[in-house]
Amino acid sequence: MGEMNRLGGGYGSVHSLARRLLDRMPWCERWCFVHSRPEAMDEPQESGAPPVARGGLKDEGEPVANERESRRCGPESTAWFIEEARQWRNFAWQVNRLAIAWGKAANAARPWYEAWVPERIDTKSYQYACLAILARQLTYAPTTTFASAGGHCPQNCANTLTVCGGCIDRSEVGNFIYGLIARMFQMTWLQTWGGGIAGNRGRRTNADAAAVELGWDLIDQGGLVANVCAFLAGRAVDWAKMQEDGHGCPPCVASVVPAANDHTTFPAVAGLAASAPITVTLPPTVTGQP
Repeated sequence: MGEMNRLGGGYGSVHSLARRLLDRMPWCERWCFVHSRPEAMDEPQESGAPPVARGGLKDEGEPVANERESRRCGPESTAWFIEEARQWRNFAWQVNRLAIAWGKAANAARPWYEAWVPERIDTKSYQYACLAILARQLTYAPTTTFASAGGHCPQNCANTLTVCGGCIDRSEVGNFIYGLIARMFQMTWLQTWGGGIAGNRGRRTNADAAAVELGWDLIDQGGLVANVCAFLAGRAVDWAKMQEDGHGCPPCVASVVPAANDHTTFPAVAGLAASAPITVTLPPTVTGQP
């Protein structure tokens, strides 16, 4: 349960992790490198300002009987969630372009006796490395607290937030974004699924798996983050699974998180290098008003 410790070890440089991944990469031609919808990874065209230039265990179990009448999910965060996911999508698109360029450069620098190695092997290793480094930082649980300034919510529903009329555990924010950016890095579903369970901290639940799948599918099907509520409504079974770790807490409507509330801080893409790690900073608090 909780956010998945995804894709590998520490926070080393992109280059060093790419080399380690390359050493382990299976020499497969069909499922490793087939991009079913490359057009889905086109430059995002969603509105909004460009971006600035998963993790812990969840509370488990249903509340005891005397708490049920006073339960309330965390603050209404739909607008914030859409903007957070949009910024991650934009950042991942830009970093993916860098990863491909770094991979091409690495392939061109190979000695003559490795000239037979296809360019796509090197570019895929750099895409994997960038995804791995970013994915391990998606620790909304335990990093980020969702609560209303006026104390309206959550009530007896710790570590939750209201999104698109449903109640989800905060860890699903990271899981959904992981699936989303994995597809932006041109990962197949098999690669995304395998990376999501590798080194998993905690117990992988239906909600975790559904969140990753929904994030991946949104991009794979060419959807816009701005239309995520309609997308989730059209995937009712998976959306219900994503809400399971919200324990059926009623949505909070008394407190709304503004879209412009604190978001993840991203480094300037122009300053990134394959010889260095990529570090992002999640918001410590997301506050609903009032």
